[in-house]
Amino acid sequence: MMTGGYVTDGQVVDFGEIKPFVSMNTCSGTPAGPGGSGYSYDWSSDNPGIASISGSATNQSVNLYGAAAGSTYVNGSAADGFCIQNITPEPVSVQVTTALRVVQTLANQAYPNCPSGQAGWERPVNRAVIDQNGQDIKVADQSVGESISWNSGQNNLNIGSVTTGTGITGSNGQYEDNFWFCSPLCPGSSATSTATQSNTDTLPNQGGEYNLTNSTIQMACSQIKINGALTP
Repeated sequence: MMTGGYVTDGQVVDFGEIKPFVSMNTCSGTPAGPGGSGYSYDWSSDNPGIASISGSATNQSVNLYGAAAGSTYVNGSAADGFCIQNITPEPVSVQVTTALRVVQTLANQAYPNCPSGQAGWERPVNRAVIDQNGQDIKVADQSVGESISWNSGQNNLNIGSVTTGTGITGSNGQYEDNFWFCSPLCPGSSATSTATQSNTDTLPNQGGEYNLTNSTIQMACSQIKINGALTP
């Protein structure tokens, strides 16, 4: 039984195991029967430079280490002294955190907490960390940091300082990212303010940060665009 799928760059994951069963009719001698006792195992990767065996290659289950972006195959076999059972080579892709995508807009409305004499807009969204191929990285406890800077000459709504935070992903690789603002020129102005959001991603049990592709955030009195889009 193999879990297959994806391994994140720089991470060790529990990839799968073999549960062999050798029929007495297929080999001479007395087979060990079902389960792990009495069998020997052997694991290998077609390209250890992409995904390598972590720890023992002779256990019933195997751990993989994501060494570099790319795809390869993992091979495994079980033997009981009379028969050898090989698994179908299992594909594995190593993901490198690259960017963010908007999964869902949770609200799209006038911000209700602006001070007297100001108005604004809010758009909280669920975002996912994606890899070099645009696939979600479904790893919990990723720490997504951010910084916001107004593009030169483009803060035409005179929005003040921006509050930033750190998002922590759930098991689906998603976290909530809240966008809101207040401006003394809203709600009647047609002006916009455009900012660059810079993000980093730190994977659990790994010290290094990955710099993600920047996002462009455009704010208007009745909408907020993320990378030029109002949806999803």
